[in-house]
Amino acid sequence: MSNEPWCIIGDFNDLLTQDDKRGGSERPSWMYNGFRSAVNDSSLLDMPLEGYQFTWWKSLGTARAVEERLDRALHTTNWMSLFPAAKLINLVAATSDHSPLLLKLDHEHYIKTKRSFRFENSWLLDQSLAELIDMNWQYYPTNNILQKLSYCIEDMDTWSKVNAPNFRVEASKLRRELETMRNTNDHLSDSSITNIQNKLSCVLLQEDSYWKQRSKVFWLKDGDKNSKFFHASANARRKRNTIKRLRDEDGTLVEDRTGLCNVAQTYFHNLYVPTIGDHTPIVETIPHCITNNDNEMLTSSFTEEEFRKAAFAMHPDKSPGPDGLNPGFYRKFWPLIGREIFEACCMWLEEGSFPPSLNDTNIALVAKVDRPESMKDLRPISLCNVIYKILSKVLANRLKCVLHKCISDSQAAFVPGRDILDNALTAFEILHHMKCKTRGKEGLVALKLDVSKAFDRVKWSYLQAVMQKMGFSGTWINWVMQCVSTVSYHVLLNNDRVGPITPLCGLRQGDPLSPYLYILCSEGLTAYIRHHERSGLIHGARICRGSPSISHLLFADDSFLFCKANLSEVTTLKTILDTYEAASGQAINYQKSAIAYSRNTDANGQVAITNLLGVAELMGNGKYLGLPSMIGRNKKSIFSFIKDRIWKKIQNWNSRSLSRAGKEVLIKAVAQAVPSYCMGAFLLPTTLGEEIERMMNSFYWGTKKHGGRGINWLRWDKMTTCKENGGLNFRDLEGFNLAMLGKQGWKLITNSSSLLTRVLKAKYFPRNGFLEANIGHNPSYTWRSIQSTIPLLTLGYRWKIGDGSNINVWSAPWIRSRPNMRPTTAAHANYANLCVSDLFDPITNSWNHTLIASIFNGQDTADICRIPLHSRALHDSIIWKSSPNGNYTVKSAYKLCLQLTSHDSFNVSGDWRKIWTMQIPPKLKHFCWRMLRYCLPTRLKLHIRGVNCQTTCAVCSNATEDELHLFFDCPHAISCWKELNLWQRLEQKMHQSGSFSSIIFAILADLDADTQARFVAILWSIWRTRNDCLWEHKQPSTVTTCRLATDIVSDYTWCCNMLDTTQSSPPVHRWKKPEANWLKCNVDGAIFSTEGKFGIGICFRNDQGILVQAHTMYFPFEVTVNECEASALKYALLIALSSGFERVIFESDSQTVVNSILNDYRYENELGSLLSACKSLLSVIASYNVAFVRRQANRVAHNLARASIFQSSPSTYYDPPSCISSIILNEMQ
Repeated sequence: MSNEPWCIIGDFNDLLTQDDKRGGSERPSWMYNGFRSAVNDSSLLDMPLEGYQFTWWKSLGTARAVEERLDRALHTTNWMSLFPAAKLINLVAATSDHSPLLLKLDHEHYIKTKRSFRFENSWLLDQSLAELIDMNWQYYPTNNILQKLSYCIEDMDTWSKVNAPNFRVEASKLRRELETMRNTNDHLSDSSITNIQNKLSCVLLQEDSYWKQRSKVFWLKDGDKNSKFFHASANARRKRNTIKRLRDEDGTLVEDRTGLCNVAQTYFHNLYVPTIGDHTPIVETIPHCITNNDNEMLTSSFTEEEFRKAAFAMHPDKSPGPDGLNPGFYRKFWPLIGREIFEACCMWLEEGSFPPSLNDTNIALVAKVDRPESMKDLRPISLCNVIYKILSKVLANRLKCVLHKCISDSQAAFVPGRDILDNALTAFEILHHMKCKTRGKEGLVALKLDVSKAFDRVKWSYLQAVMQKMGFSGTWINWVMQCVSTVSYHVLLNNDRVGPITPLCGLRQGDPLSPYLYILCSEGLTAYIRHHERSGLIHGARICRGSPSISHLLFADDSFLFCKANLSEVTTLKTILDTYEAASGQAINYQKSAIAYSRNTDANGQVAITNLLGVAELMGNGKYLGLPSMIGRNKKSIFSFIKDRIWKKIQNWNSRSLSRAGKEVLIKAVAQAVPSYCMGAFLLPTTLGEEIERMMNSFYWGTKKHGGRGINWLRWDKMTTCKENGGLNFRDLEGFNLAMLGKQGWKLITNSSSLLTRVLKAKYFPRNGFLEANIGHNPSYTWRSIQSTIPLLTLGYRWKIGDGSNINVWSAPWIRSRPNMRPTTAAHANYANLCVSDLFDPITNSWNHTLIASIFNGQDTADICRIPLHSRALHDSIIWKSSPNGNYTVKSAYKLCLQLTSHDSFNVSGDWRKIWTMQIPPKLKHFCWRMLRYCLPTRLKLHIRGVNCQTTCAVCSNATEDELHLFFDCPHAISCWKELNLWQRLEQKMHQSGSFSSIIFAILADLDADTQARFVAILWSIWRTRNDCLWEHKQPSTVTTCRLATDIVSDYTWCCNMLDTTQSSPPVHRWKKPEANWLKCNVDGAIFSTEGKFGIGICFRNDQGILVQAHTMYFPFEVTVNECEASALKYALLIALSSGFERVIFESDSQTVVNSILNDYRYENELGSLLSACKSLLSVIASYNVAFVRRQANRVAHNLARASIFQSSPSTYYDPPSCISSIILNEMQ
């Protein structure tokens, strides 16, 4: 295919996706493949169509018609670069069944306005900016933080006009200087070469940061730097956000600049005016749920760490507010300005009022549809000042801690621990029940509501009344209302900033507090519905005997309501909704809402209810929370929207703009993520997954630069193995689907109180547990999907021993050290119902060794007696054995799925880990992987694949071109190795090893890290030279090849060093004395695997570094490393309390244990019991602190723990034993 820019327009008489057709019979998904393949192979993109989305119409002789998009314009990326303002307009035809298309190429000129200040993250790579701010900050003539930031903005704006480079001009200038220097005779010894290279790398790195910030590609962590992908993403985003036309209140289409601004300003002025209505009926039904302790927590003194965490939780490339400072600025300069921000925010909250400019907010308009023509087609996103967002996020983090108390289980949004899929699966189960309900006097009705501009219409008086009724303190309510009611808006419309607009109602989408405040408001609807349920005026849906009655399911502003299908209850429901609308300001759009009836509802009743509610749409093939609400027999067709969505993304990416390293990131971060959400609820058809995998595989291998559809050099299943075994760690979609569904099954096992568990248990496994559940009678497709994970969950769970009464010794998995976690001893008839609790000694609260030895064989006895019994006061519980915290994780379950499917057969031997951990650019790693998997298109490989081409080497033309010849036997390659003084070492390995890949692995194993990087870079550079010889007809040059390899490694190393701008303080590598009147306790653990035991060491020292006491303990149990470390901390706390120590800093070299205690991480396994004990002991005395140190600063405790094996009983020392005496003396200095 030609590389020239081109565009083709006309009647293609074919469709690309299901969205291209409306009416008539549904088109099979396979019929789209041919046209899609042609578009992909030609590297063409489909131009969006403005106006009506269909271009062909055919009447069927009735009110129905078939409409299709047969006409379109397809273009290449470089064509769109020439005509970035091009647009395709659908016109009206007088007689033809095809609509005429108008392709406009003209640029649309907007009057440029003065651009407001905007901080660029690329500036952070210039050290002079940091020096300027560090020097000037303390001298600004004010203590007002907002005023100081204003001065800082002025300084940065002035600095940027002088120092911020024009990237293209500067890069071209530096390249010319570099070329001039290289042409001089003494360039190899001239240090200025390196200086120019570093400057060039810095400019390119700044340009990369500049475009990345604009592209808003937050998921990209590694791959291509400053590629066309960033440029294309930024340009596409700018074009998508450009608003060309809008309809005003009268429906007139407006296109001029002034008219567009007037439409926006009028719309928001009208939107932010509250409706009149009484909230008393709703608020009176809301229960009081916030306690005094909750209010004390919410309004307690703030810490600087809360604000730091809030600041660093924001992505540095997120958009700034009106002041132009983005999160990247605050994260970079937090050590300088963080304390002042913390103090200022605390002062504002204490005074109960905010400065006027703090809450200024820009509104960005994001299109909800492809071709927006109405303000309702645009989603307003609030861009708050980041300093305000930090404050708001601190409040939001506190509010999250009490949400579970005041938000009912029918609301699944934003409450920690709840899942969007819970409500979706519950709703689908009810709809399945309604679909199958053919008997009974009364039917059921389901109403899916569409709430118009939900966040923007919330009345502030209603929000305040709800919080007061729930029991929030006046101080907290005042803080929240300050955040909500002091806002001032400006609308960003193309190049204009429209405003100011002062709202009287509404919550901002973009304010961290808003989601949580909205669900507080929606709790009023829940309370009012349940009030009428208790009065018997409405009845929810009940899918079977014993199932809970469900009248409503909420996810933020997505609502599903259920009641009996009679006029009385529907009238009551309509009254409830009208009252809620008047109270809260919400506006329900019944025209866009949908309704469904159970099959036993008579037709006349359906008509009467539909007319009463004014709902126009019957619920059919629509979606709820992004998932198909009705699943029929043709499941592949129902879920084909997933394949269409992935194809559109791949087609828009355009493979020519990315290296394979970039494609890997795109596939993993975006393409594979598209079906993930749906996989959490449904088992997708196997054939659909295979088609998606083939699509992604074709994208990875891609259409190449010089035409042709490319060769898929490796099957997808071979690429799904982990990188350590020779694959690329792409997902096997079938296995990942099971792992995602397993998460729902695990919740049915471990969370018996959730609404979804109660519904499914009542219908499908009322008398036993989920692991024993059968398919049952007339199951829903969601239940079939979840039930299919039982084999996976059975393989992955084990019991955590508590009191032992629920664990059968013979059938349950409970012996931790065994692969299947069950005893090998044959079950005794006399002990058939033996439980683990029967093996305890009730007097010593430990194992009954005599009884165990009489029942089990020697190995079972040893393994059982080595299991530690942490707390018999706890109940037995089921935990996930494959994760470090005992919680189910999709990642660990997916690995288990691959083991079930014998995925290990695709593993390839070799030290692959070395390839992926080398300090080289990602594209070189991918090149090396392709080379070692024999996926490079050498001429011999192409010939074997059926490509009609010569087999002789493209560089020397003297031998067959395979990997061994091209990289080691070709004269050009040999001269390159000799130039870099590597030939002798390579020649030796070549004679010792066998295959090409074994030679490469053997060479890498013999080289240090720096030489490894140079070695792979030379291999890549030789391949690059080979391609230049083949396609550009260049002559090979040893100097050029070697220079290219050297430059790419040195540039990458320099860039990595430049990006290493972390602000964390350096770790402590030497023990430090505590402050005056404090003790420091160091703890450590040691595992003795051969003996199946572990020991701990504990050392208390005073503020002079003098030993107070030391302890060693030895335990005959097998534990994990983290359990060993947590045990050491637990016993140290017990000793400190029993000794009466009050001020103690406990130091451990286990980051997992320390972080789990400080951040309250949740562990369900035995480690969780130990951590809970540690937290309880720490809470006894407030002056007990825990800190992490490096092992070098924990040598005393380490030596004590290792010495514990030589002690027959616990030992206490008041004078340093020999194993630590020299270390203590050294650390006292």
